[in-house]
Amino acid sequence: MGTRYLDDRRREAPVVIYLLNLLLFLLPFLAYAIWRRYNPQAEPDPRIVVLGLIGIGLGLAAATWYGLSVSMDRDTVYIPAYLDEHGRIVPGRAEPRR
Repeated sequence: MGTRYLDDRRREAPVVIYLLNLLLFLLPFLAYAIWRRYNPQAEPDPRIVVLGLIGIGLGLAAATWYGLSVSMDRDTVYIPAYLDEHGRIVPGRAEPRR
C-alpha cells in the first residue's frame, strides 16, 4: 500500500518539474506583456534592449562552449553506471571503442 503511493508520486513529479520549467521560461514574456499593457505608449530604453541582446548572445556562447567542452570523441562509447558484484555503484564513464 505504501509503495503504491510512492510510485504515484514518482510518476507525477516529472509533470510538475516540466510545468515549473515552462513557467520559468514564460515568466519574462509575461512580465513584458504586462508592462506593454499598462504602458502602451512607452518604448523600452535602447540600452536595455542592447543589454538583453548581449545577455542572449553570451548565454548562447556559453551553452555552445559547454556543449563542445563536455562532448565525447567519436571513437568512445559511454558505459552507464551499474552495480558491481559487491553491490557498489560503479560510475558511468567513456571508454575507447573496441
